[in-house]
Order: sequence, then C-alpha cells, then structure tokens
Amino acid sequence: ANVREAKAAGVDAIKLVYDDMSWLRKQPMVVMQADVLRAIVDEAHAQGLKAYVHAPILAFAQEGLRAGADGFVHGVLSDPVDAGFIELMKKNRAFYSATHTVFEACGDLAGWSRRLQEFDDRGRIPAGAYEALRAPDAIARWEKSWTNTAYTKKRLPILRANLKRLCDAGIVIAAGTDTGVPGVVLGVASQIELLLHVEAGLSTAAALQAATSAARPRHRMNLLP
Repeated sequence: ANVREAKAAGVDAIKLVYDDMSWLRKQPMVVMQADVLRAIVDEAHAQGLKAYVHAPILAFAQEGLRAGADGFVHGVLSDPVDAGFIELMKKNRAFYSATHTVFEACGDLAGWSRRLQEFDDRGRIPAGAYEALRAPDAIARWEKSWTNTAYTKKRLPILRANLKRLCDAGIVIAAGTDTGVPGVVLGVASQIELLLHVEAGLSTAAALQAATSAARPRHRMNLLP
C-alpha cells in the first residue's frame, strides 16, 4: 500500500533502509524483515518503479540484490565486495552510489568539518557553519547518539576499495551525498565527493561521469535522505 501511495504521488523510485546501523551504533537497531524487503521491491517493480536500497553492511546488501534491488544509495562499508556481489550487481543492472561524504562525516565529524572548510577555499559557506559542526557540544551530542564512529572511521579504506573494484568491474557509479546529515554541507559536499572518488582510485573522467551522464537517469535519487 505504501508503494502504491508513493507511485500515486509521482515518485520515480522507492528508497528503503535495510540496515541495523551497527556500523555507527554499538547497539544495533531492528532490521526490516526479509520478506518485507522482497515485498517492497516486488511491488515497486510491479508499479514500474525502481527500488534503491540503503545497506552499508555487505550481508544486507547481498540480500537486497537477491531481492532484486536496482541500486545502492550508500556504499558498502563493512567488508570487501566479492565476485558474487559483482555478479549480482550485473544481473540486476544495478548502480552504486558510495556517498563517501556521509561516512567521512560519521567517522570523524570534527576532522571532516576542517577538511570541508579547507576545501571551500572561496568561503561559499560561512566559517561559523563549519565551526559549529566541530564545537565540543555538537560533537558530544553526535557521539551520544552514534556510539560506534571509531568503527566507521576504521572501515573507510574498505569503502574506498569497494568503489574502485566495482568501477573497474564495469558497474555504473553515480555520485551522491546524503542531505540532512551533519557534515554533509550542501553544494560543497557534492563537489568534494568527486575528489573522494579520485582519491579512491577512479580516474578524473570516471568521477565526472558519475556526477553527470551516469547520475542523470537515476532520478537524482540521493538528494534527499
């Protein structure tokens, strides 16, 4: 019923969360039941919609693909992707959006805000906005809610390697961020995401393609949380 309501509202795709958030919380959250995942994907396809999945944990991402997911709106952070994962991606003709910026922010909000400010060398965003992100009280509130940020930061090399491997395998890469998360600063985040693609090993051309020709038919799927 929810999928049909979304279809009636004129959406192009359904985004669903299949994640226990254990990559960011020491106390995992309840995960959607697998049969509900499959039902959402099946109904989305029956309604002529794409089904995009939030699943940074490899095991959940694999289940999403087996259910028929058309793409991922966050990268896989927990473990290296393998040949089986790539095969499923190709079978589904699924795309991959790594959203490095959100994981960088989640792993080290204070450090990331400094890097963003340095990157924003024209001062498009007021300095006070960056300073507010790394203020002690802001960091304390963040770490009170998200208690496993050390894990996130430690797994960033896996996130980068997964993007490179999938790109090399011919998987469609679409650049995206995650508006609404502290540290994902509008405009600046979209630009630095491309730099992070290159730092992960993609060519400049591949990074630009991810933000233009590859991203355009994905219905701007990750401009909203």
